[in-house]
Amino acid sequence: MRITAFRSAALHLLPPALQRLRARHPGIEPRVRIVREVGRGTAGEVADGKADIAIATLGGSAPLPPGLVASGLFEEPYALVHAPGHAAPRSLPLVDWAENCGSRTRGWWAAQDWIPRPASRPRTTERCCPW
Repeated sequence: MRITAFRSAALHLLPPALQRLRARHPGIEPRVRIVREVGRGTAGEVADGKADIAIATLGGSAPLPPGLVASGLFEEPYALVHAPGHAAPRSLPLVDWAENCGSRTRGWWAAQDWIPRPASRPRTTERCCPW
């Protein structure tokens, strides 16, 4: 069984699920491949025949590729975290991370009129946020 997942899902969601899968079906040998959740992401890997199943971020501007079926696992809220008593927490600098940033995340960032341009951007070939 070929599984694709973005890094944080592979780290946090897959280990207990794979342990249960192996216990219930010892003949199945899952192979996990980490795929960045940008562009076609993990769902695109399934659509292209490179994986059998994927953990994907869906919604936003990237529709589910034709011929695939999806079922929600959970929704993850975003929060602004800052030190208590900061006079203007919405003025804090941001880092533009490309890793694990799907269309839903990019859409959320783009809809926030209070988010400033990033103060720094790690070296990467793709950007997460819309600026």
